[in-house]
Amino acid sequence: LWFQRFKLYFLEIKVSEQAIFYKIGLTSRPLQQRLAEVENTLKKSFEQVQIQVLYGLSNVAFLERFFKQKYRAYRYELESFTEYFLLEGYILEGIQKEFEEIKY
Repeated sequence: LWFQRFKLYFLEIKVSEQAIFYKIGLTSRPLQQRLAEVENTLKKSFEQVQIQVLYGLSNVAFLERFFKQKYRAYRYELESFTEYFLLEGYILEGIQKEFEEIKY
């Protein structure tokens, strides 16, 4: 099964004291390797980049499309990327609750 090779991750990305956004994505590589790549990409646009892994789940790669579709209204336009989101309050809490439910 193809999706077992991938890890679904949810990241919090802080680029200043006031600016925080989120990333939902997949990787078949070690998560730390993917984080380094994300950080290098973001440093082209931002001076400071702090990344925190909120969730990293195996065997659920098929859910990436679900999250991107469900939360597309909150997409953060950053070059040509589609997996960044501006999330606050109950929307962020809802996503975190969904990831917690998937975890178990």
